[in-house]
Amino acid sequence: MSEALKKIITPVDGSEGCAKAARFAARLAKAVGAELELVHVYDSTVISVMGLNALTGKEIDDAVQRVSKAYFEGARRAMEDDSVVSREVVRVGSPSSEIVAFAEDEQPDLIVMGTRGHTEFKKLFLGSISSQVLQHAPCPVTVVR
Repeated sequence: MSEALKKIITPVDGSEGCAKAARFAARLAKAVGAELELVHVYDSTVISVMGLNALTGKEIDDAVQRVSKAYFEGARRAMEDDSVVSREVVRVGSPSSEIVAFAEDEQPDLIVMGTRGHTEFKKLFLGSISSQVLQHAPCPVTVVR
């Protein structure tokens, strides 16, 4: 089994579901000797809805980095052992599309994610992020409740 799982990615968004997924992913990575990459996707629609598009590129980047840092810290706190985390990556765009694109770029053996994040309103109209990732990911996806 450990030869089958060398890289796991886990999307983080600060939600309780994300914390559970991060804890599960860290335990699994440690048990099988895999590396774990955390990815936060800052939803690009938030930038325009909140009027952030009036800011300079650097100001937007700074805001995205601050928010992402808090989400990464929360995920690490949820893990019993965060020593398996090899890196943290921030992307901007549609969360489900960016998670799938990141997986295509990184070619992980597994994506571990929560069932419910901070996108309940969007879920009513677009379907959940986890559902979209399940349908389009280039690798297996484990959804943690």
